[in-house]
This record gives sequence, C-alpha cells and structure tokens, in this order.
Amino acid sequence: MITLGDALRQMEASKKAFQLKFVTCNLSKNTGGELIELTAAFKTGAKYNMKRNDLITVRQENSADHPYPVHIHLITELNHKKVII
Repeated sequence: MITLGDALRQMEASKKAFQLKFVTCNLSKNTGGELIELTAAFKTGAKYNMKRNDLITVRQENSADHPYPVHIHLITELNHKKVII
C-alpha cells in the first residue's frame, strides 16, 4: 500500500512511465464509475483551475488518445500498489 501523498509525489518526480488505476467521475454530466487502467502513463501539465479542484492530468505513453483528467481522491492504484488516503 502507498499513501495518496506519496503516490502524488512519485508521479510528479517520475522520469519513467508508471501504472495507474482510477475511477472516472463527472458530476456535471452525471457520468462515471468506469475503472480505467493506464499501463504506461505520464503526468502532464494541468490547467490552472485543475489543482484547485484536486485534479491531475495523465496521458498514456505513445498514445494519440486524449489526456485523462483524474480526481486525485479517485486514484486506486499506482505501480500495482493500493493507494490509501
């Protein structure tokens, strides 16, 4: 297991890709609940208002897919370690 604070620090400092598992949620569209796993993710830059809302942005390595906005409290796993708050 790993704490959320330690997980966020590892993602910020990581020069290598990391495995990340999180649950989607969009309250304004009333959607979510999907479990997403990125096997080789990188943290990318976030818009100024995302930090205020406890969001980070991640992207799958070597993928043309869009970046994923992730609420930090919905991260369930980092590098195959369960994330606890």
